[in-house]
Amino acid sequence: MADNGPNDGDGLARKLAALRLSYAAKLPGELEKIEEAAALLGSDPSPEEARQGLDVLHRLTHKLSGSGETFGFKELGEISRQIEAICASMLELDAPPPSGLREELGVLVKDLRTAAGDAQDVPPAAGEPGRSVVEISGEGQEKNKEEKTILLAAQDSALAEKLEMELFNFGFKVHVLSHPAGMGGKLKELRPAALVVDMEAGENGPTEWEAPECLNPKNWGKDGAFHCPVVFLSASEDIKTLLAAVRAGGGAFLTKPVNAGELVDALDGLIESDDRELYRILIVDDDQSMAGYVKTIIQNAGMNASVATDPMKVMDRISDFAPELILMDLYMPGCNGQELAAAIRLRPAFAGIPIVFLSGESDRSKQLAALGGGGDDFLTKSISPEHLIASVKTRVRRFRMLRSLMVRDSMTGLFNHTTTNELLEIELARARRNKTSLALASLDLDHFKGVNDTHGHAVGDRVIKSLARLLKQRLRGTDIIGRMGGEEFAVVLCNAGGGQARKAMDQIRAAFSKIKHQTEKGTFTVTLSCGVAAFSKFAAPPLLTEAADKALYAAKEGGRNRVVLVKT
Repeated sequence: MADNGPNDGDGLARKLAALRLSYAAKLPGELEKIEEAAALLGSDPSPEEARQGLDVLHRLTHKLSGSGETFGFKELGEISRQIEAICASMLELDAPPPSGLREELGVLVKDLRTAAGDAQDVPPAAGEPGRSVVEISGEGQEKNKEEKTILLAAQDSALAEKLEMELFNFGFKVHVLSHPAGMGGKLKELRPAALVVDMEAGENGPTEWEAPECLNPKNWGKDGAFHCPVVFLSASEDIKTLLAAVRAGGGAFLTKPVNAGELVDALDGLIESDDRELYRILIVDDDQSMAGYVKTIIQNAGMNASVATDPMKVMDRISDFAPELILMDLYMPGCNGQELAAAIRLRPAFAGIPIVFLSGESDRSKQLAALGGGGDDFLTKSISPEHLIASVKTRVRRFRMLRSLMVRDSMTGLFNHTTTNELLEIELARARRNKTSLALASLDLDHFKGVNDTHGHAVGDRVIKSLARLLKQRLRGTDIIGRMGGEEFAVVLCNAGGGQARKAMDQIRAAFSKIKHQTEKGTFTVTLSCGVAAFSKFAAPPLLTEAADKALYAAKEGGRNRVVLVKT
């Protein structure tokens, strides 16, 4: 993506205006192809010439009808659609067009040339082609480390100190505010991912936080104040307190004493930490101008977009890019979109990827036929950017949700054993192909049986979940984190050498050892051991896994609570 943020309306306008100029510059060449196809019909074409001319004319005007309106050239699109409809009807009859129809096509092609000439004189739109530019939100997408800032509003200094330390271990940077007067300014200054508010007094008596006006976000600053998700804390959970939290815009409510794991769960849910990785959208369209337009819209909304203009190379692109949704044109050379969708569905690994047709085809029966051939939805190319983005995001969210039920561990939300091994194999193949680095870490909780025996399995489950949360918080969105069973975990660190992986895992080890787990009997800590192996030394998945497991065993034998890197 360019330097402009995902919500930069002016940046989007400039990009789309440039695309519109580029599209207009290519129109003369496209018109020459259309005129050549129309010439094949001649005065008395043979059946073969007629079919060839109609087929090419249909394909070219279909492309122009969708892209013309998309780029704001309405007349161009309307004339193209008329030619497309005539060609489609004659192709279905499988007969040369009669002389009257050929004359009508000739007139329409001339009109198309005039409309294309007029398009050259149209100045670029100030905003999006044919529409006003709106700010398209990238909310719910890539969360960088700076956005893990939490503003903690609490008068109770002991509580603030405790929560600041515990949240720090989970990768949050906490700023404490002890008086409501500075709320608006701090929100604007820090722009935190979330706000945590203690609704009650500290040791020194009543607090200003308990006043209703101080719990109202409208009073936190003047116009333009920054707003974010809010978690309220209180020792009381009566209806008055709960209503106060609701009226203040609370997204979550926790009773004191606060369990750090529950607070992290609430924060993760509110700031959508599961969506740290950008949505991946593959655009399949042989029309480069149209593909560029859609890619710009998708990227501006905070998603990762890739383009494939050759349908015959789409399978390789899917393997490399691993899209979570495919936007596909219906009419392309070599094969049509319906055939390509059916071919994709024949590959078990690709069968679940949503396929949305984005085409100028307006015939409802053909749209339904395309959906029956493997598509999940059908959108026309005249669709507004807002509608396109909403449709794409909804389908990708649903895809991620359904996929998580099949590939993730129900307790922790991490990848399960089978999926982790499959992803390791994929990433190893990618690393070999791209000549990049990769490392595998095997982790195991130390003396975990003692935790279950002493505190019970429910507490043991909380410890497992706390490590899972810490791994998700501290590692990158591109890293693969799996629960291999029981208290055993694995991490695939992409684009990381053995030394980098060891350092990252050692930081996690140190942070985890400081987390205090609360029970009725008091608090306790747990440590972990870890083994790391680098791809450069062990190229096959079984060899890499075995090496990491041996390093883990060495860490256990060496006294536990340490990270060991395989040395060869």
